Amino acid sequence: MMKQIEIDVINDKLPVDVYEYLYSIAPEGFIERTDGAHRFVLFVEDDMVEAIKDTLRSYVWIADIKIGSSVEENGWLKSWRDNYRPIKVPPFKIIPAWLKDSELAEGFLPIYINSGIAFGTGEHETTQLCLRLLADVNVKNKTVLDIGTGSGILAIAASRLGAKQVFAFDLDPVAVEVAQDNIAINGLDNIQVFQKDALKYRGQGYDVVMANLVWSILSEISVPMKETVGSGLFIASGILKEQFTDFLHLYEKAGFRYITHKEMGEWVGVLMRG
Repeated sequence: MMKQIEIDVINDKLPVDVYEYLYSIAPEGFIERTDGAHRFVLFVEDDMVEAIKDTLRSYVWIADIKIGSSVEENGWLKSWRDNYRPIKVPPFKIIPAWLKDSELAEGFLPIYINSGIAFGTGEHETTQLCLRLLADVNVKNKTVLDIGTGSGILAIAASRLGAKQVFAFDLDPVAVEVAQDNIAINGLDNIQVFQKDALKYRGQGYDVVMANLVWSILSEISVPMKETVGSGLFIASGILKEQFTDFLHLYEKAGFRYITHKEMGEWVGVLMRG
């Protein structure tokens, strides 16, 4: 048998490699939820619960830990899949990979996501904000950079919108593997994935740069981000409403020009010009 461990997290303290942390603790899988609080649900063997709970207590980005009910091994994944439904974020429709042959795109641009380790499924407001801002930008035949690609969902979206080439970066090896799998599922050949720091990689110039990151990271990288974006467009998300003014001040000081922003729940997504 396995048990659920629910952990509430502190958004602005999340480490960049949070998924690698969680995967090392719960290799059977975990789910990310944003139903009111931002939380992860881990599925671990019964006899490992106390040891894992002790490990989690040492993480400063964890606000609370709860031990949930027992579940049959792999039963959690079936239950999650049975209850997960496609998400429409016009012009995109995010469809679970296991429904690829049965769920119609219905005039939307399909994004097929397979995420047994469920991050970057499109449920989170920060991802949807990026998708909405990206849809307002003309990326046809453009070069796009996705920083912190996670499941690859934003890179796939850019490709679906007609981008010439997409470069997706993540420091987390789990994310890189998941992104590569999802890109293959979508049958796309114009996306390259790297396990590197995108801001230290000197590639070609980018027309559009996307970064769905946490504030603790965004607040530290405004200057190297400007060097990477150059005169291109910059889409940023992972910003809480109360952090928005600080974000604008910091990034305008680095040389960015504000264009527009969108809000969902407690989150803000921003479009700027480098």
